Amino acid sequence: MNTMYRRLDDQQIASTLARLRDRIAERFPGSGLSHVADELRSLRDETTALVAYVQRPHWPIRIGAGAAIAAMLAVLVVVVSYLPLSGPADPAWLAITYATARAVYSGTSQRCRRELSDLADRLAAVAEDEINTARQLSGPS
Repeated sequence: MNTMYRRLDDQQIASTLARLRDRIAERFPGSGLSHVADELRSLRDETTALVAYVQRPHWPIRIGAGAAIAAMLAVLVVVVSYLPLSGPADPAWLAITYATARAVYSGTSQRCRRELSDLADRLAAVAEDEINTARQLSGPS
């Protein structure tokens, strides 16, 4: 599948927003719509900074997560060593390990999901405002 249209180019977005702002300022000087275009540009700047922050490796978080995982594994080894294992196939340790790994992964990914969801909500609100403003400027149909 071609993924060319699944990625957004920050420079293309910036140039499109600059052209949009210039066209609006040219056609509707001093209008509220030019403020919307400026807001879109500032939202693009915030989004670019947020994306750069999310993409960057956060070593304190990684080290902390690694230490927490190591500590949990150590506790798991101690607990399993005290369990009376009956027979060759006792899957209790596997279930505990899976549950621990799942909890750690879920906890670390929640923050990124929340930030991206907030960003999507903000972008949707700006798009809705832009559509409503365009409808108001075009007048009744």
